[in-house]
Amino acid sequence: MTGLALIIIMIIMAAFGPKINGFKYYEQDYEKINLKPNDIHWFGTDELGRDLFTRTWYGARYSLFIGVAAVIYRFCNWSFIRWYFWNGFKKNRCYYDAYC
Repeated sequence: MTGLALIIIMIIMAAFGPKINGFKYYEQDYEKINLKPNDIHWFGTDELGRDLFTRTWYGARYSLFIGVAAVIYRFCNWSFIRWYFWNGFKKNRCYYDAYC
């Protein structure tokens, strides 16, 4: 149950996190290079002055998409393969001659 709660929080933050503080992930501010976390930049800034909080949650979007796509692909692919070979079109045929 805790894992499900963490995944839901991550999905919500990936959807709405970058909009919370108002920075764009590509905005550069050379006056704010390598800042430590503070009340404006919650995770600090990088070497180009970009907000790390916003960039973290934009990256989470891609990570979640890739993870969900991999799970869907794996489920659909293996479900079809199992159905085809064990219950599918070639029912009652021997697939391996050594075992017939």
